[in-house]
Amino acid sequence: MISETEYDIIQKTWTKAITMSDSLGTIFYKKLFAKHPHFEPLFAIGKGKQEKKLTFVLGTIFTKLNKIEDIENEIRSLAKRHIQYQVKTDDFELFGDVLIDTMALVLDDAWQEEYDTVWKKIYKIVSEAMIKEMKAE
Repeated sequence: MISETEYDIIQKTWTKAITMSDSLGTIFYKKLFAKHPHFEPLFAIGKGKQEKKLTFVLGTIFTKLNKIEDIENEIRSLAKRHIQYQVKTDDFELFGDVLIDTMALVLDDAWQEEYDTVWKKIYKIVSEAMIKEMKAE
């Protein structure tokens, strides 16, 4: 599914982004709502809480990518929650673009074209798994 090199890139960049910015979630949601204001009403639990949930869930998934079977339950659960939040399957592409833009912004000069390629691949794998689960519901 993913190579060891790709896994290492995700681990390295995720860890560095979290270390460099304790506000990764804040930056992400500011960018998301600026580009796609129609998403804002979907996040009713409070921005601070949502920002922490985002980084926790992404961290959980990204740190276990080398053992995809370990995160299948998390992906299923996440997909079911997104159905309840009224997220549409088309929204995943928009969300992914903002996530990768946020990573590039936070890592700044440390961001490389190779990272962009790997992040897009990994995000596609995870989002397609969630979309598949959402369509099965």
